[in-house]
Amino acid sequence: MISRESDVWDQVVQSKKIEFSVRLLIASLGLALFTQTAFAKVQTYCGWIDNPSPANLYLSDATTDWIIGEQGGHQAEGDLSFPDSDNEYVKTNGSYGYFCGCVQAETSVQGEDHFITRIVSSQAQSLTACLGDSKLSQSFRPKTLIDSSGGANTACDEDREREQVFKGQTICVDEAGKYRYLADTDE
Repeated sequence: MISRESDVWDQVVQSKKIEFSVRLLIASLGLALFTQTAFAKVQTYCGWIDNPSPANLYLSDATTDWIIGEQGGHQAEGDLSFPDSDNEYVKTNGSYGYFCGCVQAETSVQGEDHFITRIVSSQAQSLTACLGDSKLSQSFRPKTLIDSSGGANTACDEDREREQVFKGQTICVDEAGKYRYLADTDE
């Protein structure tokens, strides 16, 4: 009889060990998930920030196009800093447009889509910072640039400006970093 009680007791102990192991495994997985979420990696992304219409914001950097926010859909947590100067913000649709900037953010990738999920900090950059970066994503192409000269756009002023090719178009850049597209004479 002792043997039978001993076997039962051994089974109870074994069952409790398995139950404890399962609970420990579940707690460990929960802690790992919490740790991964709570301490998500923050990285810096710099490039063209496009705000074509209300609640639509995108960042095109050297690697890909990031969705910051889309009307009726995803919106990143945190605030995005816009340029202080109108000379660093190009309007393309009323008050909407694009600028050059950097964000420190957490991101996620879902299939083909790349999302900025939380903006930790952001800073607008000069437009020339993006113009001068040949590594930036070619999928975003600013439609217009500020014409700082006020004159005809057929040639660069050799005394004040230098020619530079930006995404297949010639622009004129002065010492202060102001630039303008040359007019397309074939039209």
